[in-house]
Amino acid sequence: MKYHYPLIIIILLEGFSILSAQNPGEFNIKLTSSSYYNKGDTIILMVNSLKINDTLIVPQQSISFQGSVSEPVNAFIKIKGQQFYFPIVNDKIRITLEKADSIKVTYETSKVNDNVSSYYRMTDEYIRNFHALESYCNNLPAKEYQMVLDSKLDSLALAFLLTLYEEYKRKKDIEGLSLILPDLTGLIGTRNRPGEIEMIYNLLPDSIRRGIYGKQVQKFLDQSNRIKIGQDINFSFKAIDSNQYSIKEFHGKYVLLVYWATWCGPCLAKIPMLKDIYKQYSTELEIVSISVDKDIVLWKLKSEQLNMPWINIHYRQNSIDLKELFFVGPIPYSVLLSRNGKILKKNIEINRLESILKK
Repeated sequence: MKYHYPLIIIILLEGFSILSAQNPGEFNIKLTSSSYYNKGDTIILMVNSLKINDTLIVPQQSISFQGSVSEPVNAFIKIKGQQFYFPIVNDKIRITLEKADSIKVTYETSKVNDNVSSYYRMTDEYIRNFHALESYCNNLPAKEYQMVLDSKLDSLALAFLLTLYEEYKRKKDIEGLSLILPDLTGLIGTRNRPGEIEMIYNLLPDSIRRGIYGKQVQKFLDQSNRIKIGQDINFSFKAIDSNQYSIKEFHGKYVLLVYWATWCGPCLAKIPMLKDIYKQYSTELEIVSISVDKDIVLWKLKSEQLNMPWINIHYRQNSIDLKELFFVGPIPYSVLLSRNGKILKKNIEINRLESILKK
């Protein structure tokens, strides 16, 4: 086990570089606590859900993390099973940890944390409006539900994005605008109006568009521009049971392509719901689960344990890479094909799927 006096963190992630202690463009995080952790406790700093390359053992009550980031990033410190979130920018950052459920974070010059707090309040309001809209649509006839929900949710989301942009522009907070992009990519990933999203994306400064999070938005736009609603889809594939299929064989049924992995918790959580849908609508719907696992043996073992009654395949199919074919990024991800093999919806929620099948 290593002891560091002081602890210097080497972060091996895209978009990161380490500077010398004299370089002014670095972050310096000082973590202090009078009682929460003790000498010998393990502390881990994580960025973008990736563990850095060291296990940190507390040598003293005050701990320092140093390095530099090319753009603001969301991070958290993990101590005793608890995760404490905060933004990292190139600044002096002071974190005081006194209780198991709270931290105090202060920055010497940056206002990014204050503005992120404001963003969370705005997001809470958006979520309330989202749920109110869902409740309204749930009372509509099934044939109107999908159309009204999609249209109104798109409008609500786009208005929210524009409001955020104007708020950060008013505050001249480029750091904060960059920092909230991961949440925005999650938001826009469920939308079907890429033209409006691209318009908002083009408002962003070049530095943000070229950054780690900006590239995630660009990938979404690339996917939307190349894989379009109404596009014909046809490919042949070999299933986990070695049977050969073609998408054309399922014409007359809806086909749901579901991207998943054995290590993806949200993917696994959807399987019981998919089983219920498939049991009820198997004459109307065929499901094709597409695993993105690297470990083929683990995929086959887990698939057997899950006992999925539909077709299960791997994303690598001879000369075809089904991740690249659909420009798949984060999972779970799904594509719904119409009865004649055209893309009907992308990244559709299961409750919306049922409203289509009821028509």
